[in-house]
Amino acid sequence: MSKTSKDIKCSFCGAGKQDSLMLIAGLDAHICDKCVNQANDILAEELKLRKVKSPQQSGNGPATVLKPLEIKAHL
Repeated sequence: MSKTSKDIKCSFCGAGKQDSLMLIAGLDAHICDKCVNQANDILAEELKLRKVKSPQQSGNGPATVLKPLEIKAHL
């Protein structure tokens, strides 16, 4: 039985479509914008407590693209 758009609710807090700005659909679940923000805050706090560095802080951020002459000079 498929759900109609009226029946769609956040799988975490139970908020209906009318109670939230946005409901993001997954395979078998939905999550509202409020729960996404709360999950983001929880993750940020956990990572801060564990002192996990972001890719930019750890040096694994975006790669620097070398120019062809720089590549040739390295060879």
